[in-house]
Formats: sequence, structure tokens, C-alpha cells
Amino acid sequence: MDSASINHEIILQALLNRDGSCRDFNFAERLSRQACVNIIALIKRDWELTEGHNSDGKLISLESVESYLDHDTGAVHLIWTSHTKCPPHLQIYISFEASEYFCELTFFPGDLYVPYFDLSEFLNFLNRLVTVSGSKEYYLRYEDASWRHGEETLKASVIFSHSSFKLSP
Repeated sequence: MDSASINHEIILQALLNRDGSCRDFNFAERLSRQACVNIIALIKRDWELTEGHNSDGKLISLESVESYLDHDTGAVHLIWTSHTKCPPHLQIYISFEASEYFCELTFFPGDLYVPYFDLSEFLNFLNRLVTVSGSKEYYLRYEDASWRHGEETLKASVIFSHSSFKLSP
């Protein structure tokens, strides 16, 4: 999207667009282990872990996620539910190798209940995630398998990034 046109109305339309794809929020490609732990800690304040899997597909508990992140290589997929926050369903995917971590949050437009959805509250949540992660980069985007990290120009799948829309408290 053209950075000059990014405003709350454009963001809201992109979030609520029921085109069949999910929305992803990505951080810098190489986060620290602690950044991922901080992201999980922030999310577990308001969401409950309903299911977690490691890269072998085995169930893992919230208590074992941090120790699993100590492995040399792997991934975790965590599914969260909240009865008070929007979106009520949130997924986190973390993959890691050689102390470099990649983290992506996923949610679906259908979970953003239009009469109750507060864009400012949602953007504040994203800002808190960026703050606890220490990431200098972020991308809110449509699911797009052809997207490559850092790609934002001429890519309609990117709703906004750190260079086109500043998250602020």
C-alpha cells in the first residue's frame, strides 16, 4: 500500500476485509529468545493458551515453552483464546535456529467483531508487542505465501510497516 495513504480508515478496512485470508503481524526477522519470551508473557496476560505444538507436532504446555526455546533449532505454534480481548483467537508461530528467532502472530478478520472492535486499542496492543520485543521492524499484512521479510514496496499484501505507519502509545 502507498505509505501516503495509510490512515486509520485504510487500516480498519484492510483488517475487516473478509477475503478468505488471515492477517499476520511480523517483527524483525532475527529476534532474541528473550524478545519471544516477552511477547508470550504479554499475550498470556489476556489470552489463555488453548493448544501448543512443537516442530515435531507434539503437544507442549505453556510451562514448557520457554525451555523448548532453549533448543538449538525448532519451532512452536501456540493457539490462544480470550473472552475479553479482540481478536479472541490469536496464534503465534516462533521458529528458531542458532539463537535467532522469527515470530509471527496470526488472526482472522472474522474474529474482529465490527460493533465492538476498537482499532485504537488494537493498535495499542501491537505497539506494546513491538515495545516488549525490542524490534525496530514490524509488518501488518495479509497472509501472502510469496511475501519475503522486509518486502513492502509494490506489495499490496502489506497493510502497514514500521516505515509507513508509526505505532504509538
